[in-house]
Amino acid sequence: MDRKEYMKACKQAKTWAKEYYDNDAPSVSDYDYDTLMRQLRDAEAAHPDWITPDSPTQHVGGSTGKSTFAKVQHAVPMLSLLDITTEAEVDEFLDRFPGEVFSVEPKIDGLSISVTYEDGVLARAETRGDGLIGEDITENAKQILGIPPFLPVPGYKVLEVRCECYMPVAEFERINKENEKLGKRIFVNPRNAAAGILRTKDIEEVKRANLHAFAFNVQRFEFTSGEKPRSNPLGVSHLASLDLLRWLGFETVEHYGSGRKGVYGLIQHIGEERDKLPYWIDGAVVKLDDIHLRDKVPGTSKYPNWARAFKYPPEEKTTTVVDIILQTGRTGRITPVAVFDPPVFLEGSTVSKATLHNPEFISGLDLNLGDEVVVHKAQSIIPEILKVAKKHAIGHFNVYGCTCPSCGGMIVPGAEDGEDAGGAYCLNPMCPAQMSRHLEFWGSRECMDIAGFGPAVIERFTALGWLNSINDIYRLKGHRDEMAKLDGFGAKSADKLLAAIEESKTRDIDRLIKALGIPGVGRHIGRELAKRYPGIWEIAGLTESQLAAIDGIGEVSARVISEFFRDVDNRRMLKATEALGVNFLSKSYGAAPAEGALSGLTFVITGTLPSMGRDAAKALIESHGGKVSGSVSKKTSFLLAGEAAGSKLEKAQELGVKIISEGELLGMIGEEGAR
Repeated sequence: MDRKEYMKACKQAKTWAKEYYDNDAPSVSDYDYDTLMRQLRDAEAAHPDWITPDSPTQHVGGSTGKSTFAKVQHAVPMLSLLDITTEAEVDEFLDRFPGEVFSVEPKIDGLSISVTYEDGVLARAETRGDGLIGEDITENAKQILGIPPFLPVPGYKVLEVRCECYMPVAEFERINKENEKLGKRIFVNPRNAAAGILRTKDIEEVKRANLHAFAFNVQRFEFTSGEKPRSNPLGVSHLASLDLLRWLGFETVEHYGSGRKGVYGLIQHIGEERDKLPYWIDGAVVKLDDIHLRDKVPGTSKYPNWARAFKYPPEEKTTTVVDIILQTGRTGRITPVAVFDPPVFLEGSTVSKATLHNPEFISGLDLNLGDEVVVHKAQSIIPEILKVAKKHAIGHFNVYGCTCPSCGGMIVPGAEDGEDAGGAYCLNPMCPAQMSRHLEFWGSRECMDIAGFGPAVIERFTALGWLNSINDIYRLKGHRDEMAKLDGFGAKSADKLLAAIEESKTRDIDRLIKALGIPGVGRHIGRELAKRYPGIWEIAGLTESQLAAIDGIGEVSARVISEFFRDVDNRRMLKATEALGVNFLSKSYGAAPAEGALSGLTFVITGTLPSMGRDAAKALIESHGGKVSGSVSKKTSFLLAGEAAGSKLEKAQELGVKIISEGELLGMIGEEGAR
């Protein structure tokens, strides 16, 4: 890892930590995050001069920046644990403490909190936050099972205990089912659910969640007399202190005492039993039992050195794909889903299906019906096939040989660029699965530009039975009187919307072509076609090779356009649209292209430009005679690249297309263009 890669990895680690600790919405698995953190620690060990105070390795993840709870400074810092993943790393840790006893415990995957008792009564509960400052969640903590409201014996002036708040898997599944019915937030995993609910100020919701907590460490204690007898378990033995906490009314984490030789065996035992537990764990914690010796072991600002967290690799199971079903989304995108038999139990839940994403994913796996596959959970959340373990069928499943499950329409590949890039799509614009989204798309500003025809109106008119197809938009005038009587609508709004619909009939065909929703075909292609052909029906008669010969239209786009216009149902729909008065003639036909410094040149734009958006850059290029395409090909003259350029940059480099910056573009135009 060089310095640039190190800085990029630091930024990524901070983003993932924020998602996990602050937003309760992790986008990657703990395993992936831990792997990145180990890479950062290795880089810093080799280059100590790279380390800065804000490095992710130097402080506990999380913050309280956007919290609605009061902030509180911890009396004892709530540190994290250094992760290890191999038996050799376990041995290296144990060798530091020859002859000592260790505690081995499951690492509960929950939210770390501390609870403080004053004169035997629960006085305060705090989230970990950044390890130094947390949130005061005292009232919510009183609803958590496993945390006693008071201590059953006198004598404790102060007792602070660190706990892990968690949600049992059964409760997690129950809450998600209820939330789905009520249209509420669906939690991605039990840890996410526990953290989200614990941070709400709705006490009743916290009660209903049946959150639990395991006590796993004594942070500090003070007896009423002011003494701390060395003979008391709280100040001598960690294992004994956990037993005492259980006697005081806490639920305590399962713990095993062992000398050096038995530690790794206990780690393996916990790992083998984790499928049977009613809660999630992601590892095992090994702690030095002798509390006096702990105090003599120097640590860091983030980790104590008397404990380590052994992280298990993500679970993997083998099963057989017995079916592949197709699902059609609101955009027309087809998602293949594998069905397993037998179902497999992974990280707390039974898995019987997994998304196959797109045809390219299936091809990459070389997956077909009957094949045995290895399954895991991506981000410890989403079931996913890792690989084919054993082939039982020749070749891979062909999505394009199937039809849309919603309408029976043709399935085609998405174009190489645009919002529909990649994947498979239903070609039928009348497909019920995508009609709501297509109605909205048709009326959008970049398409037919129907003012006032937004999602709320579409949803309302669809529920009334007025909208079942694109052409129904132009039949809405028949519902004018009913529309005028709708609550919150009225005669004025009805007439205004109908006028906007009538005006949309006059749009040039570049907008109409985009509005048709052909995968990957936008106005840039529509404009090229509108300049060359007098109307829609002339375009509909073009062959695939004729389309591909036009600047800005690649082979995939040419094929999709040709297939769309050849489809009998699509042609029937278009004839009805024309009969309703929608313009099918090009207003741009024969228009001379703009002349200028960029005449005859084709550009593709990618990434974020320093001073202008893509639309502005596109307009600037076209105003000086250039053309803008959505995909890189051998016809591309220049790739205009900004920051965070992606696959288009790689394609340009492969094809030897010249790559230019915004400044170089302005230089090509000249001083007038730069101004």
